[in-house]
Amino acid sequence: MSINESNRSSQLAASEAARESRQKLYREFLSSLNRYEGALSEVSAVMLEPTLAPDTQTAKLAELGKSQILLVDALNTVWMTGSEDMFVIADRYVGRLSKFSSDDMAPFTDRYIPKGSYSQYGEDEWRKSTSALGAAARTLVTDLEAITGDFLKQARKDLT
Repeated sequence: MSINESNRSSQLAASEAARESRQKLYREFLSSLNRYEGALSEVSAVMLEPTLAPDTQTAKLAELGKSQILLVDALNTVWMTGSEDMFVIADRYVGRLSKFSSDDMAPFTDRYIPKGSYSQYGEDEWRKSTSALGAAARTLVTDLEAITGDFLKQARKDLT
């Protein structure tokens, strides 16, 4: 075997190992994203249901927070290992998640959760706020699905 053949063989092996690693990381990200979207859909449903007890609604928010941490961890890995084009898509996820967190989730949790006494604001205000958060969560699911379409297209390019 010549030196050129050996170098080429090594490069092919390294390229295949990188592709397999990237495929695994992309799959793990999509799994985390699916869990987050499931939790987000549940939050939307319980927030839009006016007959549910506030404790049930706030419990779903805690579950959403846990799945968001896992999603961000997986997204950071995509950021570190993805192609430059995938980095742009990952940045879109981050931007949209940040917007939801800062514009919708944080104001809601800052107002109602730490005090533990959402009843002090009255049922009408609570229902209005939960409905607004539920609608925002539903919109986020739709937006994430659109970005995921672009993620999948880029993943196919990266993995071929």
